[in-house]
Amino acid sequence: MRTEAERLFEDLLELLRQEEALVEERDYEGMERLLPLLRERIELLVKGRGDGLSGVERERIEEMVAVLERCRRSLEGRCHEVKGRLKDLCEGMRGLKGYVQTKGPLPRFVDRWVR
Repeated sequence: MRTEAERLFEDLLELLRQEEALVEERDYEGMERLLPLLRERIELLVKGRGDGLSGVERERIEEMVAVLERCRRSLEGRCHEVKGRLKDLCEGMRGLKGYVQTKGPLPRFVDRWVR
């Protein structure tokens, strides 16, 4: 029979695996939906574990940290991609501005006649 802490660990690990899959699929809205559930499970786990952790619990926590680290690296890579794309778009806009036709010099009026 599983204890409450074991069930929480397994639920949390399953949520983290789902989060990792969503990161790989680039489903950022899905990730945002999972974050409150992750936070809730972590808070329940921390409240229930005032005493020390067993070896199995430490291994599970290390596995969770590894999953979170992979998610962080993936999100960091996506952030760099977005920044690079934005930079390319800005440079493209700057380049296109060079092709805009100018109006030319304004006519000079002398004695009410264009000269």
